[in-house]
Amino acid sequence: MIVQGNLQYIDGTSGAAPITAAVFTYVNVQRMRNGKGPLGYITPQLYTSGGDVGQDITYGFTQQTTGGDFNILCAKAFPAVSGWDAASGHGSVHLDKLLKIFA
Repeated sequence: MIVQGNLQYIDGTSGAAPITAAVFTYVNVQRMRNGKGPLGYITPQLYTSGGDVGQDITYGFTQQTTGGDFNILCAKAFPAVSGWDAASGHGSVHLDKLLKIFA
């Protein structure tokens, strides 16, 4: 991400949340251009899309830290598996697929 003009590597929720917000804002803009209303609550639609919104992530895991000390890694918390998982959700989202389904 670019933060105050500088490239910074950000992961986890701190990286995913603003990117997700930007993507769905863009989808809403396209919906408005198509004469539709805003998305609203999209969770049911995402889950019933059959995972057709992106690339499934099937390898890797999240890393858990100890007691708020982000420098000490411990257990593998959640593995990435085929289909929805706690590590990557539906996987890496493809904007063109989101637009096709929602816009």
